[in-house]
Amino acid sequence: MERILKAGGLQQIGGKLLRAILIIFFTYLISRVPLSGGYFSAAIGLFAYLVSRNTLHLYLVVPAIAAILPYFPRGYDAWGEVAALCVCGLIFVSGRKLRMAVWHQSIISAAVTIVCVSIYRLATATVYQLTVAGLIGEAVLVFCFFHLFDAFFNVLERRKAGGPGNRTGEPAAYIEAAGFLYGNFAKHIELLSLPVIGLLLICGAGLDFLIWPAIVFLALAGLSCVDLAQAVMMVSAAGCFAALAGQEQWGFLLTILIALCLGTIGRQINIPMGVALFATACAVFSQIKSGLILGVDVHCLVIAIAAFSALYWRFGKELRGFFRMFAAVQEFDRGHPQNQIEWLLQAQAREMETLAELYGTYVDRRAALANQFRMTQQMLETLQWEMTRPAKLSQAAAHEKFEVQTAVAQYAASGTINGDCCGWQDIGHGKTALILSDGMGKGKKAASESLMVSRTILTLLKSGVTTELALKMMNTIMMIKEDEDSFATVDLAIIDRRSGKARFYKIGAAPTLLRRKEHVEELRLSAVPLGIVNGLRIDFVEVVLKRGDWIIMMSDGVSDGGSGKGLLREISEIAVSIRSEDPQIMCDLILDQAADSYIGKERDDLSVMVAHV
Repeated sequence: MERILKAGGLQQIGGKLLRAILIIFFTYLISRVPLSGGYFSAAIGLFAYLVSRNTLHLYLVVPAIAAILPYFPRGYDAWGEVAALCVCGLIFVSGRKLRMAVWHQSIISAAVTIVCVSIYRLATATVYQLTVAGLIGEAVLVFCFFHLFDAFFNVLERRKAGGPGNRTGEPAAYIEAAGFLYGNFAKHIELLSLPVIGLLLICGAGLDFLIWPAIVFLALAGLSCVDLAQAVMMVSAAGCFAALAGQEQWGFLLTILIALCLGTIGRQINIPMGVALFATACAVFSQIKSGLILGVDVHCLVIAIAAFSALYWRFGKELRGFFRMFAAVQEFDRGHPQNQIEWLLQAQAREMETLAELYGTYVDRRAALANQFRMTQQMLETLQWEMTRPAKLSQAAAHEKFEVQTAVAQYAASGTINGDCCGWQDIGHGKTALILSDGMGKGKKAASESLMVSRTILTLLKSGVTTELALKMMNTIMMIKEDEDSFATVDLAIIDRRSGKARFYKIGAAPTLLRRKEHVEELRLSAVPLGIVNGLRIDFVEVVLKRGDWIIMMSDGVSDGGSGKGLLREISEIAVSIRSEDPQIMCDLILDQAADSYIGKERDDLSVMVAHV
């Protein structure tokens, strides 16, 4: 088991290392792009967002500054932006325990940029090179880029998690858009993040000459993958970015938008007809002589159409899925009763999101309400997601590769009431939750405490609340109880039956044993039980399971044993020696071993839960 788990650990380390390399490369490319007169606004927005999201990202200041430094010999004076990078990093690292919404963080980043650039210009007597409009413009760009990166990474997180309610960062409070655009403004920010960040990467790679071919490609992709309004939004955002990058071609942009509208007519027949009408419109406009240069360069048009045709012919389904992921495309008819319900759920979720951000700004007991509102928001989003994707849910159930068989064995310290509570439940989306809670003390009071903790956490998980939020909410409940000495441990395992990945959360809990063939490995995490400290930090260990693996969870009465020296070694030997596939047999034998260690001593509550994959 040790060798196999080490191999799984190496895979996890390799995956984390690859992600770190990708984020370093991503940061380097983005930071290489000067905009609007030499401002590195995208670098500040990206770095500030990543550090506010996770303070471990502070190391990204190195690739960000390394990307900016080569511009100094070219006449760029960006020491103010470099200082803003460093100050933003220090602020978000030192204030990591403060609860700030995304729009708070973005305003702080913009304000830091103004202050740092102004101080640098004053200190170097180059303030004459700075205009008020330019300074405010750079701050606005930092603010906008912060939100664009937030939206972009949140879309990727939802795709990875497979559903709603899995965003790591605090969601921003947006207003609802008017007119023909429905939904909240956050969805439109997500849509705009795709073309802007894509063009940032193109510029960062030194391929500025591909900006307008990329915009034409974007128009063709929007023509085939999303509706007209969303395609116009993406192309308009891309055209504005091109102007900021120094390739201002408003005539080109106008031509593409008009051609896009005409191509939508042809799309009613089929996609090739829509592309043909788009190309024809671009060619016709290029023949018009006016003060504004219209049309699209023929080489640009040919490159874009060829690239789009090749990708759409080979990866049409994947391309549509990628764009619709950012556009949140779904068939929507407000007149249909089900869609009316979905619309109502979406609106209520937004209201809960706003209240969660409002109460999250408090530092007293009112802050506990933020978790309640956030849980309600996640429940509403999960319900809406399940209503709109019944086919996807049934398909996901069909792809489950593993089955989890579970058994429990318990001895009470005295009498018939055990103060521990064990349980397991299918929480949806192909996941099984196993939980073991040990309430303080013994008897009825401890049993009541552990039952409340276990039942609440399992119910919240099944309702769509994220694991971290469910545990934090349970800790808040334990903290506000009148009984000051009330606390409970939580040993929680979430098993994904589709991928085999398992996450283990331990809040003051005993070690968990993982048996694979003839080897056993211990899983430990240091954390105080629920109800002792406010602001509980949630950590987990992730393991990739295989068929035939065993998960052995136990209370501290079992792991410590009657001698106080611990029974984990003996329990491991018993687990390896058992050849039966019945988890109940393993439970009973381990519990008997633990009970025998208490002969002649006062016995603690004993609980063992075993899951066989």
